[in-house]
Amino acid sequence: MAKSSYRILRPGGSLTIANIFSKVDPSKLETEDNGLIKKICDGRVGYMHHISDIIGSSEAAGFEVETKEVTQNIIPSVQYLEDLCKVGLTNPRMNEIKHANRQAIIAISQLFQKGAVGYFFVKAVKSKAD
Repeated sequence: MAKSSYRILRPGGSLTIANIFSKVDPSKLETEDNGLIKKICDGRVGYMHHISDIIGSSEAAGFEVETKEVTQNIIPSVQYLEDLCKVGLTNPRMNEIKHANRQAIIAISQLFQKGAVGYFFVKAVKSKAD
């Protein structure tokens, strides 16, 4: 994605990504945390990227990269969603897709609290000289 974005942006153009990224090397996660990451991936995406992978691929494409972690700003909302999801998990009429999404939100909240994942803004800027 970074290479394609770099190719189509004008000099001075930028790409901003706002997402949840892993802050811990997957090989260093506890077994329980790996299970939580699996729930997140089952509920929303196929893979959770490590923040350094995003930064590295953007820099390798030629971007100047700025990152800002804003996890603390979203924690109250994530905890509120977790509480709503826990109530929803007891509803027998909920289909499997909704169940997986709710499990993912609960897992994200738990990993935020442990510091294993964070919410980041990643801004990649193409040099004006290019």
